[in-house]
Amino acid sequence: HTRLVSDWISDVCSSDLGTDLKRLAPTFAVFRPETRVMVDGIDQVSGRTEHDFTSPVVYRLTSPDGATNDWTVLVTSGR
Repeated sequence: HTRLVSDWISDVCSSDLGTDLKRLAPTFAVFRPETRVMVDGIDQVSGRTEHDFTSPVVYRLTSPDGATNDWTVLVTSGR
């Protein structure tokens, strides 16, 4: 199996207070472009696919050989 732990890079950035957590489009990158990134079975596009982060969102990475790794992302407000 391909090790997917090293195939996920997340860029955590701060945003202005008052950012709407219901419509965030996070940016991310994977080392190998053939790795699929999905949420609820839907392919994700970095910086474009929006999610409601008022509760945790689970990202699933799938390597070309079928190995998967789930990442749970929790966004908290700095308020």
